Amino acid sequence: MNSKISVIALAIASCANAPWAIAQTDTAGASASLDDRSVGTEDIIVTARRRQESILRIPVSETVVSGAALEKFGVTDIAGISQRTPGLLVATQTGSFGNQLSLRGIGTNVLNSAIDQSVALNIDGMPFSQGIAYQVGFFDLAQAEVIRGPQALFYGKAASAGVIALHTADPTDRFELIGRGDYEFTSQEKRAELIISGPVTETLGLRVGGYYSDQDGYFRNRATGGGVNGGITPTTQDTPTREFIGRVTALWKPLAGLSIRLKANYNWRKDQAYGLQLGSCLEGTTPVAPTNIPWIVGDDCKLDRNYNFVWMDPAAYPGIRNGGVPFRKTEQYFGIANIDYDAGNGLSIASVTGYYHLDNASLTNSQQTTNFGPANVADVDFAREDFTQELRLASDWRDRPINFTLGIFYQDASMFFQNNSIGNATLGFPAKVIYGTHDIKVEALSTFGQLLWKIMPELELAGGARWTYEQRTHEIFNQNTNMPVRLAVPKISSNRVNPEVSLTYTPTSSLTLFGSYREASKSGSFNAVNVVANGTDTSFGDEKAGGFEIGTKGRLFNNSLTYSLSAYTYKYKDLQVGANEIGAGGVILIRTLNAASVRTKGVDFEANWRTPMTGLTLNGAVNYNHARYIAFPNAQCWGGQTIAQGCNQLLSPTTGRFSAQDLSGRELQRAPAWTATFGFDYTTPLSDGLNLVLSSSNQYVSSFYTNLLLRSDMVQDGYLKSDVSLALSGPERKWEISLIGRNLQNEITASACTNAPFQAGGRIPGISGSTSSGAAGQDELSCFTDRGREVRVRASFRF
Repeated sequence: MNSKISVIALAIASCANAPWAIAQTDTAGASASLDDRSVGTEDIIVTARRRQESILRIPVSETVVSGAALEKFGVTDIAGISQRTPGLLVATQTGSFGNQLSLRGIGTNVLNSAIDQSVALNIDGMPFSQGIAYQVGFFDLAQAEVIRGPQALFYGKAASAGVIALHTADPTDRFELIGRGDYEFTSQEKRAELIISGPVTETLGLRVGGYYSDQDGYFRNRATGGGVNGGITPTTQDTPTREFIGRVTALWKPLAGLSIRLKANYNWRKDQAYGLQLGSCLEGTTPVAPTNIPWIVGDDCKLDRNYNFVWMDPAAYPGIRNGGVPFRKTEQYFGIANIDYDAGNGLSIASVTGYYHLDNASLTNSQQTTNFGPANVADVDFAREDFTQELRLASDWRDRPINFTLGIFYQDASMFFQNNSIGNATLGFPAKVIYGTHDIKVEALSTFGQLLWKIMPELELAGGARWTYEQRTHEIFNQNTNMPVRLAVPKISSNRVNPEVSLTYTPTSSLTLFGSYREASKSGSFNAVNVVANGTDTSFGDEKAGGFEIGTKGRLFNNSLTYSLSAYTYKYKDLQVGANEIGAGGVILIRTLNAASVRTKGVDFEANWRTPMTGLTLNGAVNYNHARYIAFPNAQCWGGQTIAQGCNQLLSPTTGRFSAQDLSGRELQRAPAWTATFGFDYTTPLSDGLNLVLSSSNQYVSSFYTNLLLRSDMVQDGYLKSDVSLALSGPERKWEISLIGRNLQNEITASACTNAPFQAGGRIPGISGSTSSGAAGQDELSCFTDRGREVRVRASFRF
């Protein structure tokens, strides 16, 4: 990597010495401080175009959530953003896959650590492709931006559905000490935060923060059937989780016009379970031929607080870790350096350098058995390392009609995945059912630019494009045979240009009209889970998007009400989707494929109203989305899907059975037609400087499919979740006591489910593409479940 860093350093030096030197002013820097977000009455400052601009003046559909709004409800994860952003859904996933997000029906739904997200994550200017990274970004947050629609121009190669840009808090200009402690009753969670911030010298400020959480767990493991054939009855029903997050921020302004911001982040987390449970068993749980083993007997196959998975007996699984107790452990750290320099003459330079390191280990009862030990367990390690560098040049010529942004981006990344699928010796399975490693290297270079032309003071035409070249390589080593796997396609590359154009009309300071055309791409990659045979093609291609959006934004009623309305239509080609199938030896194979084409269209509306009633503000937003496959003729069938149920494509001359279904015209996974949020904040003063604050935040989501294969039981019914916060604060908020309730309806929901023949131990699938399903019947569903009601009390102080 040293030679590559040298190339980047040379590029920086060349750009700095060029006559058009890379630039971005304090009002145009994406990494500039967001502490002062107001440029007018209740203006919200955003960075969707890598410039600090009023949200009411940009041709982008965007939702902004402040850190204070999240703190009010005790939110420390991405689910809190989803609760306040219509059209955004979050699926919790297991192992190294991390969270998977969908925006306007488009998102990553693949159990594959080597795939990029369709909704890009950007933390303090650094892009992240791994879903696990969402764990660390929400502590001590200043502002979160959810930018909808393809966003390749400024956010690169993993933003085909949109971007979530997180801005963590910077050092304050005066000393500040903040402490919070809370207790959640259902999971018995103890949580503490401490933040110290302030100036060290006249030019240097520091902010140091730490977060710690320890809980028994919301979900309960009630398995009682262990003790036979490799299964152990859990010694406790608790599903504990512990987590620590730390961040140090240094902001140095050694010279006028020069700002250097350094952020160092660390996260450690270990948990035992994360809501994974059987959600549907169409043929029940009784044993089936030919093994007649009671793999999942006793499970109620419904989403609730309880699941029933035995632990694993180390004597039956040679070399198993953690005494056979399922676990997931994550350690990640990353650093970000932002440099902003005012070069004079309306030009400025911005540099964002990032380094990210992730280690993840997990052990799961992969067949989710309730009695016998599973046929094999998933004992997995995953590691990732990224180096990124972005340089930007922007003008801010207030007296000229033309302005521009130019930039260059480089990424060097590596991923390592080891799959150690340990067999159950008491059932005669080999000690190493799957044993191998995947090494993936990524190198990408892109340049981008945008011209802003003020045709007249009220009318702006913006046009730009991003060119990206990326190369990925894949190596598999079979540790069972001690031989490398000769892949059919060990290297892929892409060379693409994504243009964008927009027209913005602002006739008054209270009204904006806009229209835009945007394109974006998401990189192809490799299936990096199973150890495959020689000659296998593990690659899949780029996902491409393009379409139109029109909208209006403004203020009404003497600026007391702000609103935003937009309509969109986008077409996606080669959408990356995931599916499971049973391979040789009865092992569940996880693969990624490209669907043919997709159309998503709909409307977004949101409004915020500062009512005439003192202290009362109302907010509401709604998204209507119609997302359908235009063509997906050879989609996979689920295990046991019959001809009558639609498995009637791709007839095999060998078996005489069909192997695919046609999903053309059908809905996408995790794409509800309607989502809405609404709430209020009411502050009333009491005596002696006391204030009472009552806040409410509500989310409605209509029904949607939780699995790509669209079986009738693969549906999450519509739901309403409500959060409420009641806080009593002292003068100047020096102290505060809060009572917080989240998901008061106690809705236990799932946004993602996988299918497999769990009733048959995950080994013998039902017959697909025939007139009957066979002894194993139709696949069962395993779902990643979101927790239900939370009730917590919190005390905080601030000096």
